[in-house]
Amino acid sequence: MSERQRGFEKIVLLLDVLSTPLLLFILLGLWLFRDQVFVIGEPLTPATVTMLIGFGAILLFDLASVAWLAGNRHSAPGETEGRTRLLVLGVLCLVLLAADKVMIDEVAHETATGWTLQTEYLLLYGMLMIQLAYNVMLARHLLSRSPAA
Repeated sequence: MSERQRGFEKIVLLLDVLSTPLLLFILLGLWLFRDQVFVIGEPLTPATVTMLIGFGAILLFDLASVAWLAGNRHSAPGETEGRTRLLVLGVLCLVLLAADKVMIDEVAHETATGWTLQTEYLLLYGMLMIQLAYNVMLARHLLSRSPAA
């Protein structure tokens, strides 16, 4: 593996380590701070800003990891199938980020009107759990490739 590929791999791992705790904060914060997060027309709270930063970090991680998985085709024979699965899951996570945005807007709208939200929350949490599974699976893949320090 070239030095450039190794450096890109380290960047992807760093973004994974950064985005996963932020994703966990988003998962907890959407429920714990729902009265602050889903208020339309109010100033941003620290919880909301942290969640926005988290979504930005997740987007960067997804873009970098998909680029790394798509660009690094010279893997060991046993790794090709696992990398393909990770690539498909990474592309799915990129698409689901757009769906997350739509669901958050829908939850905010329905919160403002006083409607019940159980279905929207289930969909949103389901999509975020897929992202969490991708983060963990890619971290495990990257760490299994790393030589022992």
